[in-house]
Amino acid sequence: MNNIDIPKLRNIFAALANEKRLSIIELCSTKGYTITELSKKVGLNYSITVEYTSMLERVALVKKERQDDRP
Repeated sequence: MNNIDIPKLRNIFAALANEKRLSIIELCSTKGYTITELSKKVGLNYSITVEYTSMLERVALVKKERQDDRP
């Protein structure tokens, strides 16, 4: 029997089960966006966008990068 991580797969499928999260994945596959930009593009408020991107990052479907704008 192979070693399938069922809980991990469950989390991945749960992350993919939402149109807005799928839109975030699609957008992030083309270029990097800030959370503010993503929230405007997918029509969600900022806090929900943070929640959704965090969920996607936990299952390795997107990667967040902190951008330091200070000189």
